Amino acid sequence: MEGLKAAVADAASMAYSKAAVESKENEPLYSVELGGGEHGNLQYGYPTTDTSGLVQFMELNEGYHDLSKEWVWAAHNHGTVSTPDYWIATQSKVLGNYSGSDFNSAIESTKCYVKYTAAMEESAQIEVISETSGC
Repeated sequence: MEGLKAAVADAASMAYSKAAVESKENEPLYSVELGGGEHGNLQYGYPTTDTSGLVQFMELNEGYHDLSKEWVWAAHNHGTVSTPDYWIATQSKVLGNYSGSDFNSAIESTKCYVKYTAAMEESAQIEVISETSGC
């Protein structure tokens, strides 16, 4: 989990650098080119938590609600400053044969995950934490 935490923090930093170079770090929604025709979405300079956001800035065998990948992730989107957007991931093997639909809660209940909380307003900071008590 600590390796994933570092990868998430590095991806967010890289994304912010790209936004700052283009003077877009205060934009509520902005897309940066990543090369090869790929783009990544940012909000207030940092990656969004959807499929066009954070995961576009990382090299990771991941899938949204996809247990066939090494890493499975879920997200809370359309949040507010008081209930911010977040991205949460764990290794698929930690969830085992999970067959429910609430991946956010399922991942969080493992106590073995990395959680990225997005910036929701100008000058806001992100947060990246790892929970490893259940790993």
